Amino acid sequence: MDLSAEVAVVTGAGRGIGRVTALKLASLGAAVVVMDINGENAETTAEEIRQTGRTALSAQVDLTVIPDLRLAVDRVIKEMGAIDILVANVGIGQIKDIFTITEQDWDVMLDTNLKQAFFINQMVLKHMCDRERGAVVNISSVGGRGPNPIMAHYAASKMGVISITQSFAKAVGEYGVRVNAIAPGVIPGDMWREVGAAAYGGDEEKGRELMEAREKTATLRGHETPEDIAEMVAFLVSDRGRFITGQCINVDGGRIFS
Repeated sequence: MDLSAEVAVVTGAGRGIGRVTALKLASLGAAVVVMDINGENAETTAEEIRQTGRTALSAQVDLTVIPDLRLAVDRVIKEMGAIDILVANVGIGQIKDIFTITEQDWDVMLDTNLKQAFFINQMVLKHMCDRERGAVVNISSVGGRGPNPIMAHYAASKMGVISITQSFAKAVGEYGVRVNAIAPGVIPGDMWREVGAAAYGGDEEKGRELMEAREKTATLRGHETPEDIAEMVAFLVSDRGRFITGQCINVDGGRIFS
């Protein structure tokens, strides 16, 4: 896979899946724009890429603030010349019983996981349609594939990501632009450790046990890694995925939620 002529934007790339994906795309030759709400983390990832001899730009932006998001997208197009690849990876999680979710919980979850994903897709895909080229990958979750009474607002937001992926794919296909999604399972990492601990009032040990129990729901032994997600992203945005659009691909080891 050769992405040496491509400019890629990866959101939430200061850590976790986003960081690994940014590094993967850079290793294939892409110039990468690292977007993250944490500017220090964004710059750290960008510098890692520069150390490999590739081009990287960091951008600190709260993607849920739509005017700021628009300014960031416009800046990237102006400074980099184009956006060929978008990986919309920003997301949060929260474990909370369905009957205790508050309006604030709901709004924060939907704004962070769905609203910003819709609007960055809208902005970038208009640009891609004008150029009649480009590929987008939205990061959803297997948690959005079915019922989830301890994370109902999370499930709704991630199911929404799948829905907007399909809608945008239908809207832009005639321009030769592709839009897909990936649904990871439970990937051990900072976010899910924090989510698990928060569910037990900050008890990290109970949070770890919860995440370990979720990991055991996979059909395959072991668990998926950020690298597994990055490999699928690279496939989907490359010429190897040239005739795939409107799909949500599980990378979850055959995970079955009970």
